[in-house]
Amino acid sequence: MQTAMETMESGGKKVENPSLIYKSKNKSNKNISIQTIEANTKHRASIYKQAGVSEGQAWKLIQEDIFLYSPTPPEADVKAWVRDAWNKNAKISKADVDDFVERADGQFSINDVCLELGAREAVDRKRVSTYLSKAVSQEVVEKVRGSNSVFRKVNKAVECMDYLNADPRNTLEIAWPLGIHHHSVLFPKSIVIVAGGPNSGKTGFALEAATYNLHKLPVRYFTSEMAGEELRDRLDMLAMGPGYWERAYKDKRFLGYERSYDFHDVVEPDAFNIIDFLEMHDNFFEVSRYIKAVHDKLKNGIAMILLQKPQGSDKGYGGIKTIEKARLAITLEHEGGDYGTAQLIKVKKFPDPRMNPNGMKIPYRIVSGARFEERIAK
Repeated sequence: MQTAMETMESGGKKVENPSLIYKSKNKSNKNISIQTIEANTKHRASIYKQAGVSEGQAWKLIQEDIFLYSPTPPEADVKAWVRDAWNKNAKISKADVDDFVERADGQFSINDVCLELGAREAVDRKRVSTYLSKAVSQEVVEKVRGSNSVFRKVNKAVECMDYLNADPRNTLEIAWPLGIHHHSVLFPKSIVIVAGGPNSGKTGFALEAATYNLHKLPVRYFTSEMAGEELRDRLDMLAMGPGYWERAYKDKRFLGYERSYDFHDVVEPDAFNIIDFLEMHDNFFEVSRYIKAVHDKLKNGIAMILLQKPQGSDKGYGGIKTIEKARLAITLEHEGGDYGTAQLIKVKKFPDPRMNPNGMKIPYRIVSGARFEERIAK
C-alpha cells in the first residue's frame, strides 16, 4: 500500500513521490475550477523541477491525474502549464548570461556560454539563446559572419584623436635598402609589407634595413625559419665591424626571437618590428586579419612584415588584402642568380606630391649575399 511518503528514483537520488501530493484533494473535489487546476498543475510541476525530475517525467506524472478533473483540461493546455512552470524555474538567469558577456574576450558560441554556466537542460539552453538574441538587438554583442551561434562583444570604446595638436611633421626617418626612403614617407604606427618568392632576398632586405635603423628605434626581429647560429651568420655577412652585434645585443638595440604565430602578442609598440615571415598555408583570405592585429598593437613604432608571393605576382599570398593596412608595400622578384627587381606596389605618402612613385621598379643585385645594390636595367 502506497503512502504519501513513498519514494521514487530520479537522477540517481530518492525524492518524495510527487504524484501523491494533490491526489486525495482532487478526489474530494472533482468540480474544481479550471483556474485552480492550472495553478495546481504549475505548482506541482515546480515541485518536480526542484526535486530533480525531468520535464518529460513530470508531464507523465501529471498526466496520470488529469482525468480526475471535470471538465478535463485540454492536453495542450496542461503541457503549456508544465512548460511555463519549467521556464519559471530555469536555473540560468539573464544576469548569468550578461556576466559571461561582460567577461568575454574575443568570439564565443552559445555552447561556450552553456558549458561555463552549466546549462545542460533544453530550457536553460533556450534561455541562453534568448538572452543572447536580446543582447544582439541591444547591440551589446553581434553575430559573427552571419552565424546564428557565434558572437563577439561589441566594443564601442573609442579614444578621441587630438588631431589639432598633432604634428604632421612627426614622421619616422626610416632608411631602406635601394634608397626607397627617398620615395616614401612613414608616420608612427605604419605597416610595411615586403613580399617575395624564394631566393628573392626578403631576409637580406630586412636585416639590411635593421642595420640602417637600430640607432633610431630598437629592432625586434622575429624569424620563423632560423636558429641563433644561422641568424648570427647572416648578420656577420653584413660586415658591420668588430663588436657591432655584441653591442647591439647588450644595449637591446637588436634582439632576435624564434616565432611563427600570433605575432601581435609579442610585437613591441614603440620598436621597429620585423616579422620574417608571416606563414600562411591555407585560408589566405585571413592574412589581412593577422596584419591588422599587428597594426592595432603599434604606437610609435612600425612593423615590417615579410610575405611569400607567387612567381610573377605583384602581391603576396592573399592578394589585395595583404596591402590593405600597408603604408608602404614592396615586392621583390628574383630574376636568377643574385639579380632581381624591387617594385613599389603601394606608397601611401611620398615626399614630392608631383612625383608619384607607385609602380616604380628598381633593379637590384645582392652583393656578398647580404647587401642590396641598385643596378642599371638592361
